[in-house]
Amino acid sequence: TSLSKKQRQNSLLEKRKSALIFGWFQASPKELSFVKKLYKNNGYDEVVVVPSAIRDVSRPWGWYQTHLRRHIEHREYGHPLQ
Repeated sequence: TSLSKKQRQNSLLEKRKSALIFGWFQASPKELSFVKKLYKNNGYDEVVVVPSAIRDVSRPWGWYQTHLRRHIEHREYGHPLQ
């Protein structure tokens, strides 16, 4: 029997795997990219890595610098929730 176009699309969507990786304390970009690569090698189609802000804000001027950087990003690109 032949599958309809919609059934084929649904079966393709069901086979896709995705992962969301949250960065941990003091994780370097190199470590996060390594974990992303592991997931990709294990058959995940989409892997999203969200770095942790703890590394930035744990430094003496971290809170202030993080606030300024995000303020500038929101001013240029708009707030992400709008």
